Amino acid sequence: MKIERYDSVYLSPHLDDVALSCPCTLLREVEAGARVLVATLFSHPGPADAGAFRRDDYPARWAEDAHAMQVLGADHFHAGLLDAPFRSSLYHTFEGILFGRDPGDAATLQHAKAVVADILERARPQRVYAPLGVGEHIDHRLTHEAAPPGSLFYEDRPYAFVRDAVALRLAVLGAGPAPDLEAGFFDSLLKTPMAAAFYSTPAQQQTVRAGFRRLALSCPPVTRRATPSSVPGDAAQAEALAELYTSQITPILGGMGRYASTATSGGPYLERFCLFSGLPE
Repeated sequence: MKIERYDSVYLSPHLDDVALSCPCTLLREVEAGARVLVATLFSHPGPADAGAFRRDDYPARWAEDAHAMQVLGADHFHAGLLDAPFRSSLYHTFEGILFGRDPGDAATLQHAKAVVADILERARPQRVYAPLGVGEHIDHRLTHEAAPPGSLFYEDRPYAFVRDAVALRLAVLGAGPAPDLEAGFFDSLLKTPMAAAFYSTPAQQQTVRAGFRRLALSCPPVTRRATPSSVPGDAAQAEALAELYTSQITPILGGMGRYASTATSGGPYLERFCLFSGLPE
């Protein structure tokens, strides 16, 4: 794909993350006349299956993403970096994806930074959106780290639906204190469809609990400020856009009814972002 000038570029770790996290924000920009590009970094499998992850699933996922972007009115670019399970056997388990970092991903990060720099050099956007990295998925962390300073970071959904998950991510990034995970984080986490799919046994749950406890205890001192903002949207519209990713709805989101109720939590539908800056002197 030839990348031309765009008003906004959205960096997406995977083929559904922007559409699940901030579709109404994107749609509002398109309706205002902006040219928008969604660049998905980790969009491809390797030459063979990786544990339980099947390479043959990807053609359907590429088609889903292309259709969703057409509905949104945005252009899309699949950068072709390998999805985590196809880079390393460390990422064949959910614990490895959340808490691990293969040594080879030092080169992956440099590759991602080069891809992002090339996209932005050609697109010359006014606004860049990138994932905050909520939930600690390695590909979300790498995409966050590849984003340029001054990016507007969106809360990664559905990970951000877990109580205190955003606060924990901000603490990991040195932008706030670590939350008390025993106050509701684990109960909220273990009720998600992802928990049922990836860590349903008591042993797996204990491993995940231990991993998040270690993460909270290792948070650095607060050295920067995260300024939050939100964009109101239409919940029904967001649900309809999420539903275009049929391969992800049930295993990751628990079906549209579950996604819809969690996205609003009984209140107005909002898409949330933050901008980082240094602490005042």
